[in-house]
Amino acid sequence: MKSGKLTRFNLRAVTAALASLVVLGGVGVGIDAYAADSRATSVATANVVRPIAIAQAVDGALNFGSFSVPAGGTVKIFPTATSGGGRVVVNAGPVLIGAAPGSAGKLDVTGEASLTYAITLPADGDVIIIGPGTTGIRTMAVNSFTSSPTPTGQLSALGAQTLLVGATLTTAADQVTGAYSGSYTVRVEYN
Repeated sequence: MKSGKLTRFNLRAVTAALASLVVLGGVGVGIDAYAADSRATSVATANVVRPIAIAQAVDGALNFGSFSVPAGGTVKIFPTATSGGGRVVVNAGPVLIGAAPGSAGKLDVTGEASLTYAITLPADGDVIIIGPGTTGIRTMAVNSFTSSPTPTGQLSALGAQTLLVGATLTTAADQVTGAYSGSYTVRVEYN
């Protein structure tokens, strides 16, 4: 009988030990499942492109040509005009002089091949050209700027494009005679 008691005791001890292992093992597995982490390695990339630039072409001045002003009015250059192209519209007073009355501004845009860019032209009231002397009406406003292309451009496969600029010049009846000049700014930035 002693061996029967021992067997029952051993059986109870083994059962209790197994039950404890199952309980503790289950808890341990649960803790391990929550404590596990997951990691991945990914790739970081970058693409550096040529900066966009703009500059006036050698023959690129916005030229309103020569005219007399018996009365006030406007002289308009279209952005499709080229040197000697003659795409000029006169409203009211100014009378054009000569065979090549004016030309569009010509700017060279360079940068990364095939990228598009936005064009920002001067606002009305921002640009005047100034003539000679110190008395009389010696300024003329340049407004209504337009461009070709507009409002965005796209660089060629070589990373270049010509941007033409037109505008409207307002004259007064008593405009001082002589050469007038001034500057304007065109801004370009990648889209």
